[in-house]
Parts: sequence; C-alpha cells; structure tokens
Amino acid sequence: MGGVAGHAGLFATAEDLWRFAHALLETAAGRRDWLPPALLRESWQRHATPPGTTRALGWDTPMLRRSSSGDYFSEQSIGHLGFTGCSMWIDLAQQVTVILCTNRVHHSRQATGITSLRPAVHNLIMRALGVATT
Repeated sequence: MGGVAGHAGLFATAEDLWRFAHALLETAAGRRDWLPPALLRESWQRHATPPGTTRALGWDTPMLRRSSSGDYFSEQSIGHLGFTGCSMWIDLAQQVTVILCTNRVHHSRQATGITSLRPAVHNLIMRALGVATT
C-alpha cells in the first residue's frame, strides 16, 4: 500500500496536532476561513443517540466520571484517542489544548496502563496551567 492505509490512522508530531487544534479554534471563532464555523461548532455537539453516548461527530466529549480527559476539562470539550495511546483534548470554553503522544503498543498490545496515564497527565497539565476548576 506504499505506506498509506486508512485503517492505520494518521501520524503527526505534537506540534502539528497543536496547529490543527489551533486552526479549529480560530475557525470556530471566525478568525480563519478554513471551514464553515457554524458547521464546525455543530460537529462538536454531543449526540443524543444512542442514549448516554459521549460522542460527537468524529469527537468524544468528557464523561462525568473516569473520562480519559481527566477531571478538569469543561463540558465544552472535545477529544480524540489513538490506538497507540495518543490523545488530544481541546477545552473550547477555556481555550486549552492538551496533546499526549505515546507508543503503548511498543512492548505489548495489552498495555492497559494508558487508561490511567492519560487522565493523570491531563490533570497535571490542567493544574500546572492554573485552569483546574476544582
């Protein structure tokens, strides 16, 4: 397949992911003409079906308890997780983006520590930024 496979995900640097997140925020605020701002904001809204879902269009939103985003991202946040343990969470209300790049499958596909590492890292960063709400 020449190194390109739709099922393998996208690969980028943390800096490129931050640029992507920043472009989304700038577009939603009307400061950049990349996508229709109203359509972009609509894609961030949590779906009503199935009942209890935390999903938006292509994004996840924080759960009340045990969210991969940790404890401090507001309800107006979107995020996405990668199979290798990466995560990107954007708090739309607080204008904070946290990107975590990992490689959890290096030694084993069964590496489960990532489920506690992600929220712990997100919490540390939100506290360090002074935006922790509790």
